[in-house]
Amino acid sequence: MLLRPLLVALAGALTAAAGPLGPSAFEALAEGHTLTFAHDGMPYGAEQYFPGRRSVWRYPDGTCAGGVWWADGDRVCFRYGEDAPRECWTFTTGPTGISVARVGGEGPGIVLDLERIDETPLDCPGPRVGS
Repeated sequence: MLLRPLLVALAGALTAAAGPLGPSAFEALAEGHTLTFAHDGMPYGAEQYFPGRRSVWRYPDGTCAGGVWWADGDRVCFRYGEDAPRECWTFTTGPTGISVARVGGEGPGIVLDLERIDETPLDCPGPRVGS
């Protein structure tokens, strides 16, 4: 079931109070849903969120990575694997919806647009048995 009306209603309600969307609001928005992101209008990836602050990220090429997330002040930080560096992001509401900016860490900052929220599970097959 597509939750586009939820995203539009949420973005509309939050736009009146445009600004940061903190980790607790992010958790309420994300848990049990799949969020799809774009960069400059091009697909960037999608992430499915589960209880216990667990997630699965799906890259545009179809590969997937399991992760966890936590709050760090007003940032939402992720780690995909024990040895992976953490990535922290801020979520901000504005007149065009919700934007997500990478802050700190390795590499340049990047700003994504939250394009869609729905309940569709990601197509992330598990490891092949016997390979």
